[in-house]
Amino acid sequence: MAEQLDRLDAGLGREALAALISRESLSTAAIEGEQLDPVEVRSSVARRFQLPPDTPGSPQRQASAKVEGLVQLLLASTAELDEPLTLAALHRWHADLFAAGPDGLRAIAIGDLRGSLPMQVVSGAIGRETLHFEAPPRESLERQLTLLLDWFNGPSLELDGLMRAGLAHLWFVTLHPYDDGNGRLARALTDRALAQISGPEVEEKPADRLMAGALGLSARIQQRPSPTRRWWRRCRPRLCFGGGTATAASMHGSRSCSTACSMLNPTVSKGG
Repeated sequence: MAEQLDRLDAGLGREALAALISRESLSTAAIEGEQLDPVEVRSSVARRFQLPPDTPGSPQRQASAKVEGLVQLLLASTAELDEPLTLAALHRWHADLFAAGPDGLRAIAIGDLRGSLPMQVVSGAIGRETLHFEAPPRESLERQLTLLLDWFNGPSLELDGLMRAGLAHLWFVTLHPYDDGNGRLARALTDRALAQISGPEVEEKPADRLMAGALGLSARIQQRPSPTRRWWRRCRPRLCFGGGTATAASMHGSRSCSTACSMLNPTVSKGG
């Protein structure tokens, strides 16, 4: 954290970045319909960024373990951006996310992959359930995560930054590697991908990379919507994930889309 603070330039300011991190924390919690106390979130972020309390002379409010863990997760996901992402790091993110324990009454594995039971998304009354999604089986999960991490740390870096962030999010959610918190961890993974953007999309300054990590994917798309929407219009009908592996067919002249899909799956079929 000290290294990140030292690298911030005067134009950005700690207050601005702290406000963005606070907003991202609230938005990430909202994925599960949870409303965190904004004052607690602000207090946790302000303490880490060495900012004064909102009311001069008064102490910062003590944040809950849940808030502290979520803020730590978001900061960790955008730290050490030049280091490869590992499964051990994902486990630490998961442990941070559930620093206060499980969200509900159901016991979950914290800081470890899900168990052997099928990971399914269902709806409907008992006995009349509708299966909407089933994640890859547990026995193939380590191999599938290795494929994802190898892609994230290597070939994917050649892609457009927003494209890479979106594909990483989709792939991780498809694997659903943990008992709970997969959507929130996918958002953290997206933040990391955005913070690693360099070149024409983000000026090559450390503060800009940190700013990219503090913004959610939707905000980044709003900053430059046209090329992103054009790419998704071309790719969305043809891009799918099955069994944790991306496949694509009939890309019809979209080089970037074909490149992305072939990186995700070396057996991509390209039709005419």
